[in-house]
Amino acid sequence: EEGDDHAMILSHASLDSLKHYWIRTIHLWKFDGVQLDDIIKAVDTTLLFLQSALPLMPEASKQVDKSFTTLFTMLAYHTRERVAWTVAEDLLEQWLHQHQQLSSNEKPDLIVWTSFLTLAAKCTPFSSSGLARFEKHWHHMISMGTEPDEVAYAALLLAWARSGRKDAGQRVQALLEASEVARASSLCYNISIEAWGRSGEPDRGEEQLWKIMQIQQEQSTTSKAIDYSSFLAAIRGWSFSGRAEAIERAERLVDWMQKLHDTGHTNMKPDGHVYSAALLAWSKAGPEAGPKVERLLRRMTAATEIASIDSHGALLIDMYEIAIKAWAFTKDDESPARALALLDELRVMSSKEHLRSSLYDSVIKAYTMKRHPDSSEIGLSLLRQMEEEDGVKPSVKTYNTVMRALGQQGLTTEAEFLLEEMKVEGVTNDSNISPDTITYGSLLYAYANFENTPHAEKRCRELVQEMEDAFDAGNDRAIPDNFTYSMLIRAIARASSAEAASEVLV
Repeated sequence: EEGDDHAMILSHASLDSLKHYWIRTIHLWKFDGVQLDDIIKAVDTTLLFLQSALPLMPEASKQVDKSFTTLFTMLAYHTRERVAWTVAEDLLEQWLHQHQQLSSNEKPDLIVWTSFLTLAAKCTPFSSSGLARFEKHWHHMISMGTEPDEVAYAALLLAWARSGRKDAGQRVQALLEASEVARASSLCYNISIEAWGRSGEPDRGEEQLWKIMQIQQEQSTTSKAIDYSSFLAAIRGWSFSGRAEAIERAERLVDWMQKLHDTGHTNMKPDGHVYSAALLAWSKAGPEAGPKVERLLRRMTAATEIASIDSHGALLIDMYEIAIKAWAFTKDDESPARALALLDELRVMSSKEHLRSSLYDSVIKAYTMKRHPDSSEIGLSLLRQMEEEDGVKPSVKTYNTVMRALGQQGLTTEAEFLLEEMKVEGVTNDSNISPDTITYGSLLYAYANFENTPHAEKRCRELVQEMEDAFDAGNDRAIPDNFTYSMLIRAIARASSAEAASEVLV
């Protein structure tokens, strides 16, 4: 505390003790920081601590490395990947700056690099530009003399696997074969299996699986021993592919795992993760997926102890969500009711603290996709239930799904009320809940198709003006699109005349 004569003067021993408490505090924070804002607060506080205390600490460089490693690990826990990715890139620059000041003659620590690269691979957007950003940091690490290890190579392969490029499988395979470190890693082989699946060639991934198994048979000891993760990667590969034979091939691999388990490979027993991946393959079976996915779900829950799947029940929720979504896209009059029944069943089985808004979104969507007469009533009911009974915070997608149901049925009064609720929520609690283009579009649809009055025309004009003003003020979430103006034109044409509507086009 500069300039304060009464400030406590800490000895080196006190600072050394303090740094250990701080590192431990960061580790605890990552488990408690549910919101990204909490993480950013931890980042800011950590940087302030480092700036203030580290110059007086012994082995300051090591403490910097530990702190930044933990911060990158914290960010990797969060689902707002694009924001986490931006924060992480800024942190990397700060870490390299700190490192240059404290230990300019040493290579930057590999563990910090790998924690950043692992986060970056998870958060890299599915695009060539995202992959280019990742590779820029990869080459930066190499240029600074840091030799990548197995974990770093795994991050590189994962970034390619998630890039969305058609040649991702081939590129991952080439990188794997070119690196002795990667070739010795079962983790890297597993990523290559998944990459082939994401590239639409899961059969090539499965070939990789059998190749590893053959190596294991030929060599009694090998670091590429076949394991649970290799089979899981192959099953996921088929699930990602969406190919017609995916169901059969995924189930065959599950059966193989069971056979291996029965013959003494204790680690090969199919568990919830395996069945969940197989469920995903079934869910892409088209308009008849619902019954098939639910049957597999029952088989899975019967074969697996639910309590052992995940201590937080997250995997159980993943499995039910796949089944609910499958019913949402199933062409069956009973599909909305089945989706709702699965949600009710899950609410009984799972701790409410682990439920999430996407479950409710999928059920409401099942009703709106069928234009079910009860869709608006069910939507509003679930919106209130998730907030008041289950303690689940609705997302903007939840609100928009309910708005769509109201718009489909022309319930403008209820939709206007929900619009105002979103505005208030966006200002007071969460800016991500603010109305967007989809929100306004649903309300415009209701006015344009269900009300043939001057009031409907006036209100549509006001809503579009509201969107334009918001966009001009920097809110690109509410940008008017073609649908916006087509609904405005329809409302004017119905209430006034075609000539009046044509003015919108000028």
